[in-house]
Amino acid sequence: MAERDQRAMGHARPIGGRMSTPDLSTPRDDWDAKIAEAIAAMGPPCEHEFGGWREFEDGRGGEQFCQKCGYGAMAWTLRLDI
Repeated sequence: MAERDQRAMGHARPIGGRMSTPDLSTPRDDWDAKIAEAIAAMGPPCEHEFGGWREFEDGRGGEQFCQKCGYGAMAWTLRLDI
């Protein structure tokens, strides 16, 4: 991590005279470890296979859902802004 931070500071210093330079001197190892743990816990992405139908709990319609992970097709399209 320290090597990456040094490279970043090398790029930031020339700009520092024109704008504020980020403080990269603080240790980031703990933060980076937490990010790595969260990414590892996510697992591989699902290759969605939308099919079937499920009714919404409030009884006002329904949607198709992924046969592998259960993700709703409507939520998927809203997330991707399709």
